[in-house]
Amino acid sequence: FFSRHPSSMMLSRLARSLKRPVAFAPRRAFCEVPITQVCRVVSMKVDGEESALKADSVVRASLDVLKSIPGYTKTVRQVCKSEWDFRVTIVFADIDTFKAYLDCEERQALHETTMKDLREIAVGEVKNQNFVYDEL
Repeated sequence: FFSRHPSSMMLSRLARSLKRPVAFAPRRAFCEVPITQVCRVVSMKVDGEESALKADSVVRASLDVLKSIPGYTKTVRQVCKSEWDFRVTIVFADIDTFKAYLDCEERQALHETTMKDLREIAVGEVKNQNFVYDEL
């Protein structure tokens, strides 16, 4: 009798397993991210503490108008003090209230004034971007 080496037995099992047909789960062509809350993020760079405080002041001045807009939920401000990134997130209850916000007169007037003031403070461009918003 010849004894089989353990590694040759493992290779034999592997070869047999590779001959078996493998059933793959069907792939979905498209998977939708559900839209619950929606937010607008305004981001920019500032050149230090003084500029960050000025930008913070501009954002705080807009809060009363934002609070009067139906569907407005909250505003979150973030500042990275090592890179001096300044970011403001304005959250809305759903896509419909966000669309209404984009079309309302109060927003248009507020946006023009706020963006003008932030551009004067920013180093480089001020970027606006919309996101689906969820707190996990």
